[in-house]
Amino acid sequence: GLKARRVSVGASFERAPFTKRVPRVPSCARRVFNARRPTMCKEAGQNVGASKRALKAFSDWTEEEKSSTDCNVEVHHPREEMLFMIPYLPVKWIVKDELDWPIAHLIINALLIVQPLAIFAWWTNSHMAGVMYLLVVAKLFHGRIILCMHYAQHCKAFKGMWQTLAVHVMPAFFGLPPGLYRAHHCLMHHGEGNVHPRDLSSTEPFQRDKISHFLFYWIRFMVGIWVELPIYAFLKGEMALGLQCTGSSLAFVTLVHQLWTHNQIGLLYVFGLYMPINSFLLMFGNWSQHIFINPECPRSPYGYSYNILNAPSNLEVLNDGFHIEHHLNSIKHWAKFPSSFQKNLPKYKEHDALLFHSISVMHVGFWVLTGQIHMLEPYRLSEKSTWPLRTSLQDRLKPVDQPRVKAA
Repeated sequence: GLKARRVSVGASFERAPFTKRVPRVPSCARRVFNARRPTMCKEAGQNVGASKRALKAFSDWTEEEKSSTDCNVEVHHPREEMLFMIPYLPVKWIVKDELDWPIAHLIINALLIVQPLAIFAWWTNSHMAGVMYLLVVAKLFHGRIILCMHYAQHCKAFKGMWQTLAVHVMPAFFGLPPGLYRAHHCLMHHGEGNVHPRDLSSTEPFQRDKISHFLFYWIRFMVGIWVELPIYAFLKGEMALGLQCTGSSLAFVTLVHQLWTHNQIGLLYVFGLYMPINSFLLMFGNWSQHIFINPECPRSPYGYSYNILNAPSNLEVLNDGFHIEHHLNSIKHWAKFPSSFQKNLPKYKEHDALLFHSISVMHVGFWVLTGQIHMLEPYRLSEKSTWPLRTSLQDRLKPVDQPRVKAA
């Protein structure tokens, strides 16, 4: 008999209640059906088993307490990285792993909307077109595209020219000069693990609930990245990457200069104004992700970051809320974060890790910087559900004591 495929991902195949032969579904239609699956394909099936195995370590928990660490939103809700589905899109031609179908649709969405808006703003050279570009890109695409590029840089998710488009061409329309992100994020930030002074984007030396400290952090990045990053790459022996940073920056500045001689207003909106906006959002995001540093283990991913689970925002940004998991293994597929988190629950407890739910990383940074840290308490997994924190949130905002860390 035939085997009927269930739409619920992770479910096993069941024998159909009929034996009549039906025509084979065309491959293009099967691709659309698979793309519309509401969850994460094979991973969801693994999540169930992984969750049960991990939670055996907490056999004294009640069922209500255990359910607090189930990642139901990330596993069972529809993905929202793309704005709309592209009918009959040949996903296999764009991404290497079919689990990455959301970003295949996203990159086509951006090609159909962002680039035409940028060309229109530059060609018309009008403030109205420029403002429209800024609003559409910032509201609908910014987080999605930046996190898509972030994932593509780590995992080389796209095929051929699509990878170049995702990591070099597309970011230029979002205020990020081509060729800099890999050196800054993959080589430096992940290579040094938020350690000051080797990581130029480290949050360790700052009092992380002070706005003045964040403003210094942001301005240093915006001004210094052009010089500090190539120097860092050369000092690390990454000559090719250092030359890429220098060459890409010079090429980008030259291109902007040439375009500036024609339509200044349009270019101001497409490249000029969006660059400080993007640098602010990037640094605010990194500051927020590493705003709490556990003085007991400041050099461990469990100590210098936190996870946010069951958050609708994770559905738009490839589960970026699982930031501890990302720092434990930066090339791990985003779909595996929920199951990996549940497998590692005993280690989270051992390292006094911080867990939130239902909010985004931007909420965390905003509430802390505006003196509303108490707003986080309803969204922290309660002590009853997980474990009592040995170190308070306030203590995790203080600058890291460098001599004490070295001595340890």
